[in-house]
Formats: sequence, structure tokens, C-alpha cells
Amino acid sequence: MKAMVGGYDVTGMGRITPYQAALKWVLQNPKVTAAIPGMKDMAQLKEDITVMGMPFTYSDLRRLDHYDQAIAGFYCTFCGTCEVGCPHGVEISTVNRALMYAEGGYRNIKLARDTYAELPLQASAATCLDCEGCRARCVNGLDIASKMNHARTVIS
Repeated sequence: MKAMVGGYDVTGMGRITPYQAALKWVLQNPKVTAAIPGMKDMAQLKEDITVMGMPFTYSDLRRLDHYDQAIAGFYCTFCGTCEVGCPHGVEISTVNRALMYAEGGYRNIKLARDTYAELPLQASAATCLDCEGCRARCVNGLDIASKMNHARTVIS
């Protein structure tokens, strides 16, 4: 699940996209028994089918490393570590997942808002308005306060 990591801009990243490289990695991994890449249209289906049967190469690994660096400041891994630092119990991972639905490869504002609406008010980013200063820290360097503020403007 979520092998395509967010769906951020890949312009200028080469002939094989990071999504295709990720799918190739998943398909060659002996610990994975099934891949279920989501597709919204025929173009995405073609993108997935193109790499079926292709070996995962060193170039693919480099492409994934490059993509990882490109999205490092945007993508939440949903580890939940940051939530321990929030004294108000905001479900930061769920808020970030909703943001990903709005802005990542899904580009689905309805799914984003529906996901966000499932949160109790006290666990939503609205709680951050009463906070003196964000104490939640992301082990991957995401600016949690900024993400929560952005979520309030985009999906609440």
C-alpha cells in the first residue's frame, strides 16, 4: 500500500517515473505478494503496465533516492511519532493523510475533506489555533505547525 508515495511533481525525473520505479521495486520484492496500484485513468494504467516484467535496476534505485529527497519536506510517513509531542492530542498523521489526498497524486478534495471530517473536533487541526506554540516534532523534518495551518485553509 502507498508504494507511490504521495504523487508529487516528477517533471524532469527521466524516462521511467518514480512511480514506475517504486512499482518495479514492489514487484521484485520477495516479501510482497501483491501490488495494488490505484489508477484513475488509462494514462495511469499504461504507466503501470509499461514496467511489468522489467527488472529493478540501479538507475531505478537512484531515481527513488532522488524522489525521496525531492519530497522530504512535504510527505508524511504516518509514523505517528509527532503525535506524542502534541499536548492536545491532534491526530497529526490523519490530518497529513487528508492533505495528501487533497494535494498528492489523488487530487481528491472530497476524499480529503471526508477523511478530515471523520476526526473529532478536538483531534483536528482546529485545535492548533489555541496552541501557544507547536511542540510536536517530526522525525523526518516536516514543519508540523505549518502543515496544520495549511490543513485548516485547504480541507477544513
